[in-house]
Amino acid sequence: MLVSAKTQDLLTRERTLLSDLQAFLELQGAPPEVVEHARVAARTLDEAFLLVVVGEFNAGKSSFVNALLGASVLPEGVTPTTDRIYVLVHGDTPGQMEPTRDPFVSRLTYPLPSLEGVALVDTPGTNAIIRQHQALTEGFLPRADLLLFLTSADRPFTESERQFLSLAARWGRSVIMVVNKADQLETPEQKEQVKEFVQAGARGVLGLTPPVVLISARQEQRGGDVGFAALRALLQARLSEGERMRLKFSSPLNTAAELLNGENQRAEAARTTLLEDQKFLQELEAQREHHRETMLGELDGQLNRVNRLLSEFEVRADRFIDDKLRFSNLRGLMNSRELEEQFRREAVADLPEAIDRQFGSMIDRFVESNMHFWEDV
Repeated sequence: MLVSAKTQDLLTRERTLLSDLQAFLELQGAPPEVVEHARVAARTLDEAFLLVVVGEFNAGKSSFVNALLGASVLPEGVTPTTDRIYVLVHGDTPGQMEPTRDPFVSRLTYPLPSLEGVALVDTPGTNAIIRQHQALTEGFLPRADLLLFLTSADRPFTESERQFLSLAARWGRSVIMVVNKADQLETPEQKEQVKEFVQAGARGVLGLTPPVVLISARQEQRGGDVGFAALRALLQARLSEGERMRLKFSSPLNTAAELLNGENQRAEAARTTLLEDQKFLQELEAQREHHRETMLGELDGQLNRVNRLLSEFEVRADRFIDDKLRFSNLRGLMNSRELEEQFRREAVADLPEAIDRQFGSMIDRFVESNMHFWEDV
């Protein structure tokens, strides 16, 4: 498809923006899945327009796709038959498989002249017992350019559908609400009631009113359904070249907005945590300073006791020197061994044991105080 210079310029600028976004997320240390979403968003610019069908497993998505195509392309059943994502693209050979990089994605060709340039995607049902099916669908959602959100007339807009639509709203996806099994509604009043109910529910989630179309895939396969005619007319308008280009450009930008919003929330959460940690560290620092001052006071008291012991020793030593070191005691001075023994006995006395006891008591007090400090921390 040829594009104008203005469109090419927009495409180039969007590619640059998405590349910058990916680099920014990597630099910020964003989770790998977030970086991968940015990478996929850039890649979708070069992919075909993705028209994605989503809904609960019993909403009749596969039968709806078959009715839309007018052929039995996908398996149908009352159990969750779609265990992978089927991407249907226009091709001359019906049912031909084309290789994909994803083992859970099957790419099928089918003659679809009305959808040329568009890939129609059938996803596994949500709210099924096989949780991998829902994970596959939710993981593919950011790649969608336009969602056909299928609900069932017998259980329209369930709580799980509301939750899934919230996810679509978060990614900023454009949505068309399709209510299948409308043939089970007996009167026009019932149909209008269901339509208004779905519109109100979707408006509450999306913040805007998407188109709501009531259809019957079974009636369409049996010969024709008025709802399908309205849906095809709506799709023709939505899939016009200009509208398709607008949605194709806006989808990656909406993805970028969601990723940046998520990164902003992550940064804000980290900031809150850091502020809490900073406050906690300040409290610890104050506690440590109080402990340090207490320990210094304790140390002064303990050292004063040691100094008192040394002062008492000094007094005894001075007295010993005054008594013993004089000429009248010359005979005693000549016996150095005896003099040394007397000094130990009278001056030194129990000083070593007293100092040892004092330091032992000091160490015990410090150990006990430190243990209380660490327990408090």
